[in-house]
Amino acid sequence: MDAEDQNRQDKPAGFKHMPKPIRPAPIKISPSPAGPQRRPQEIQPAPVPQPPHENKPSAPAGINPDDFELPNRSRPQPARQQQVRGTRYTPVNRRPVAGTPRTGARAASRSAKEPSLGQAFLIFFRRLIKSKSQPVNRILGITALGAVVVALVVLTVWSFTNKNAYAVYLGENLIGYVSNATEITNASLHSLAVEHLEKGLDAKVQVNETVTVELAHASRNKIVSISDITSDVSTKFTYKLAACAIHVEGAEAAVLKTEAEANAVRDRLMEPYKLPDVNYVDSSFVEDVAFITKLVDREELDTVEDTLVKLDKTTRVMEDYIVQPGDFLGTIAMRNNTTLEKICADNGITAATTIRPGEILKIDTVKPYLSVRTIEEIVRKESVPYQVRNVENPLEHKTFSRTVEEGKNGEQEVTVRITRVNGVQQGDEDVISTNITVPAEDRVVEVGTSESEPERH
Repeated sequence: MDAEDQNRQDKPAGFKHMPKPIRPAPIKISPSPAGPQRRPQEIQPAPVPQPPHENKPSAPAGINPDDFELPNRSRPQPARQQQVRGTRYTPVNRRPVAGTPRTGARAASRSAKEPSLGQAFLIFFRRLIKSKSQPVNRILGITALGAVVVALVVLTVWSFTNKNAYAVYLGENLIGYVSNATEITNASLHSLAVEHLEKGLDAKVQVNETVTVELAHASRNKIVSISDITSDVSTKFTYKLAACAIHVEGAEAAVLKTEAEANAVRDRLMEPYKLPDVNYVDSSFVEDVAFITKLVDREELDTVEDTLVKLDKTTRVMEDYIVQPGDFLGTIAMRNNTTLEKICADNGITAATTIRPGEILKIDTVKPYLSVRTIEEIVRKESVPYQVRNVENPLEHKTFSRTVEEGKNGEQEVTVRITRVNGVQQGDEDVISTNITVPAEDRVVEVGTSESEPERH
């Protein structure tokens, strides 16, 4: 076998020319520790003779043979090894040898400097663009990089132009996002949030903030339902309650959450002075009591029980009482929640003392903070007496009298009203109406009218 056949046999398959051999790197020799500190000298290895390349075929278009550094199989290659940051590399594939781990601070520093995924893509495209020997790959890399840039631009524009949700704000603060599948306005969402808050408090409120919505783009995991967003908004409202203040004689006595609670307090104060099965046409307080709506904070509210304690108190007072016609000491004591002995002791009289209308008596009585006036209406059935109707008979002497038809009493319904203060009747009954249900039948009597004596037989 001649030299040309040997050279052809050593060529790798698929290559029509012999690749350029790798030149070994210069070897550095460190000075001896015992000797003087000298600058290390670089010993250049002897040049490797190049094999003959007679009739070397030309490389295909676009391929540089120098880019392929394959070992020359016709002769042994120098076993060059280099220690790189704690890892042993081979000169051919530059891959770390198994069993030689990275150790020390330099290995940790290298691990910390490893590029991220985005940086790796940039390095890849940069190398692909700068490649001078592969124009096809360069064009493909530029095209791929342009496609990525265009996709990023389109995605950014789409994210700003595609409004798939409503952004909900409470004042200046963003609360969240709701889907724009259903049209929502500022007023509608504000009213829904206020209704949710009033339902939870069971009271009317006046909120301090305003709910606004505007179209925006949001990811799907950030979009919530309308019920959830109204619940979130209602918990972040600052508000005042439209409470009901009870005023007695112009002074504020208590503040309740709703007018219904104020009415409940009024009914419980009047309950002791109302009897069952009695028709009360009116019940009120003697004092001027008014319910006034007032905006208050939640901490200013009174409970129903606390309000009853405030309004159900009593005080003892000495009052002047003017004796009315038909009054007795016993009835006066009953009307004023006192005793007969107390009235006699306070006025220096006895139980047998006669009192006259117009006299003034000192009455020591217990007066409640609020006095209850009731007007009850009672319907009574009363008898209607019959009338006597005389029928004259001129033929009979005037002393003559005879019942022709017996009379019969009728029946009527009488409606009266009675006014009481704290359960004590004030004055006489007022007759409102009468209704005769059974009319009376008159008694018919025949009487004589003649002056002459009747003849006796």
